[in-house]
Amino acid sequence: MIVTIFTVIYLVGLLIAAWGVIIVLLKIILQVLMVIAGIFALSVLAQRTYYKGSDGHVYAESGFENLHRVK
Repeated sequence: MIVTIFTVIYLVGLLIAAWGVIIVLLKIILQVLMVIAGIFALSVLAQRTYYKGSDGHVYAESGFENLHRVK
């Protein structure tokens, strides 16, 4: 009877520990995904768009820079 109680306590402890490990792994996966999303967002922002102005000059613009003259 006492062995059975200890076995149940042991199994419940293992279950709690397993849930802790699963939660930590999910947090790590989530952080990796957030880093990937951040890199993707920065690369999109960094892309330059070029415009040819009515004055004949070429202007560049990106998510980090305002419209400015290149040539």
